[in-house]
Amino acid sequence: KLPNAHRPYRIPGGMNAAWLVVVIGSASVLLGILLPFMPGPDLASTREIVCYELQIGLGPLAIGLIGWALFRRHEKTHPQAQA
Repeated sequence: KLPNAHRPYRIPGGMNAAWLVVVIGSASVLLGILLPFMPGPDLASTREIVCYELQIGLGPLAIGLIGWALFRRHEKTHPQAQA
């Protein structure tokens, strides 16, 4: 968008290196999200696997909802902080 704008840093190696950093970073995040959903061999029964999957899936969802609720509460009590 702004090709001549001053950039605070550059990745050595040009655009190829920049794309490599993007691909490696994105793959790391994707694997970090997906791999926990694959239970280890120590979970024997279907019930244990379902409990594990619910903990992995619902834990971050609960934390996100708590954060969202705190944000909404802050918006209501501090309306001047909105931009």
